[in-house]
Amino acid sequence: MLEFLEIEFEFGIVSAHRTPQRMIDYARTAEHRGLHIIIACAGGSAHLPGMTASETVLPVMAVAPKKTDRAAIGSMIEMPEGIALAYMGGGSETYRNAGAVNAALQAAQVLSLHNNLLRARLRKYRENLTDNVPFTCF
Repeated sequence: MLEFLEIEFEFGIVSAHRTPQRMIDYARTAEHRGLHIIIACAGGSAHLPGMTASETVLPVMAVAPKKTDRAAIGSMIEMPEGIALAYMGGGSETYRNAGAVNAALQAAQVLSLHNNLLRARLRKYRENLTDNVPFTCF
């Protein structure tokens, strides 16, 4: 989705449990590297998004890879007061990538507040969504 909307991004793999220092360094240096928003995906115990949010003032959006990751979802939506974390619903059999796609779209919407070209691309994307819904008469 980020490529489709022509948004520059970086991709990395870190683990809150297996590479905690890498995760901390990534989050603490994100703003300096020019990032504006972080999308963090985690299953299992899902400490990555919350721990990332605790190490930066940038907005962090959390995504569970599967709707069945109940422990992960619980830890993402039960953040303590003072550490904000936005949760985007995980996928399902019908909408496998819904959480990740919607996190990318939400990030794009935030970025579009100061980018009219991106806002125009978002409008076009929405128009295409509308145009591709089949007409059904009951």
